[in-house]
Amino acid sequence: GSAMGNAGSTTPRVVLHTVPQLALGAKYAKRDAVQMILNWQEDGSPLALSPDTFKEVMGLSQQGDLAPALFAAFDTDNNQKVDVFEVLAASVMLSRGDLDAKVEMLLPVFDFAGAGSLTMDEVQILLHGVFRGVGKVCGLPPTSDADLMQACRQMFDSHNLPYQGKSITKEQVKRWLKSDIEASQYLDAIQQAIVLSEARAELHRREQEQVAVFAEVEAGSGGGAVAEALRKSSALRKSLGSPSDQVFRDFVGALAPDQGRSGGGSSTIARGRFQEAVRAWNAFAVLDAAGNGALRSKELRNLLWLTQKLDQRAPSAGYVEDRMEDLKLAEPDWMSLREWMTFVLSGTGIH
Repeated sequence: GSAMGNAGSTTPRVVLHTVPQLALGAKYAKRDAVQMILNWQEDGSPLALSPDTFKEVMGLSQQGDLAPALFAAFDTDNNQKVDVFEVLAASVMLSRGDLDAKVEMLLPVFDFAGAGSLTMDEVQILLHGVFRGVGKVCGLPPTSDADLMQACRQMFDSHNLPYQGKSITKEQVKRWLKSDIEASQYLDAIQQAIVLSEARAELHRREQEQVAVFAEVEAGSGGGAVAEALRKSSALRKSLGSPSDQVFRDFVGALAPDQGRSGGGSSTIARGRFQEAVRAWNAFAVLDAAGNGALRSKELRNLLWLTQKLDQRAPSAGYVEDRMEDLKLAEPDWMSLREWMTFVLSGTGIH
């Protein structure tokens, strides 16, 4: 088993939508996050930040209105002090840049002895900073101290290092973060964060293009778009991201509910149903950027979030669980595009 409990396998990709999340997500690791670490060191590397030192370290003196909202995200016990390691770790991890660069940046912050490597205690403070800091800003379930301690032990065990008197190198930490299943999935969830407003704008753009194609096919077939005409439309296929023949045929087939009886060739497809289908298709495509045709089933929350009406709130855990049961996945950890489309178009889908 993994040390992180199931933190990775249950955490869907982070969706940035609150003011603090968007502020940190808009920063660049190599420019802004590096600058924060320098600001902190110039301030004498304090362990706790007051609202004023927080503003200085974060470089927010010019953005007076943003500082209190960001500070409050970290100051969950309202004592007007925040843990600098949570602040720096969350700022680095949520910024734009590749994971290796972020780890390179963070490790020296926790190398208190300047040894070029980390002791067990230092690794624990690092993991605590990352999990608690990102967790607070992104509203993720908290990881217990016992789980974090267990992760440190596993990191040392994986390199056959004793817990006392030995330290772990940067490269060894990086290797463990990539090889431990839960840790790597957790970091992926952060690393592949999506900005809700950007994703929504992209979905809207795709849907408009697809609906325009649908309207042309509809006009060409005189009242109602006929399945056969959609199947022949190269413009439609292109607007869906040029899927394979089989996947495209499945898509049009799923649109025609009576295909079993009439062969589906001449059945007419209503515009509302088409819109529902492309909305579901596009949400899957945005999350499945690699085009694998499958997503980890934990991404169901994000699929539902991207396909629901425009209010910003995430679907509740209970709602997601109920939909997961309705889905009846063949493989509990994975959801295929076909399973998702069938679910949405079967009527049990999204309400």
